[in-house]
Amino acid sequence: ERPRAISPYQVASPAVGEDTLVVALQAAEQAYELDRFDQVPINHPLPQRRLVALDRQSGALRWQQERPELGPRAFQNQFDAHGPPVLQGGLVYVAGSVTEGAINAYVAAFDLADGELVWRTPLCSGQQELTMFNRPFQEHLVSPVLLHEGSLYVSTNLGVIGCVDAFSGRLRWLAAYESIERRSSRMVRPMNARPIHWLNQPPFVVDGTLVVSPLDSEWLQGLDVHTGRRRFEIPTATGNT
Repeated sequence: ERPRAISPYQVASPAVGEDTLVVALQAAEQAYELDRFDQVPINHPLPQRRLVALDRQSGALRWQQERPELGPRAFQNQFDAHGPPVLQGGLVYVAGSVTEGAINAYVAAFDLADGELVWRTPLCSGQQELTMFNRPFQEHLVSPVLLHEGSLYVSTNLGVIGCVDAFSGRLRWLAAYESIERRSSRMVRPMNARPIHWLNQPPFVVDGTLVVSPLDSEWLQGLDVHTGRRRFEIPTATGNT
């Protein structure tokens, strides 16, 4: 039953640096008894995913994202890192989310040497399919980040694509797109899950156009890489994507 809460679209690839490997791993959780409705478990815990850095040669732990000394409300202890991250200039860039009722999408930068949080930038808040008990069927995924010419590009899969300055974390632009409509549920199982039309992958740039395939949309997006202005949309139904 537990695998229902784990997204099959999660990408677990590591980012490999000169002497360090960084990966988003599923964190350990305390065991507890699940609530049930008509003998069906209704509160499967969603996976918590945190960055871990390992020595590339020995596999020894170098640092972990979680910082227990900062308390449970600290960003580092709530942020689900949706890998794979990107390593550049001594920093680890990663997209992810903090779930507090709504899903809050972020892009963040951590120091490659010690894992300290350098900056974080919120992109948007949204929601996914819920059970009849207003609980998520499954973990949400923000797609992997793209680093291109000093900018970070992220598909939140919540109806918004974002661009952030890689040095400062300053927001450069946000662009909305048409999402597949979410339907209310009267079930404890994901009978009304939206179809996924794309692979979970980072955006890419071609001739100044950012090409994005959001998991919550039927439309392939082409945006001006500098402004976020839409250049084209291609529906999956055309068969030309």
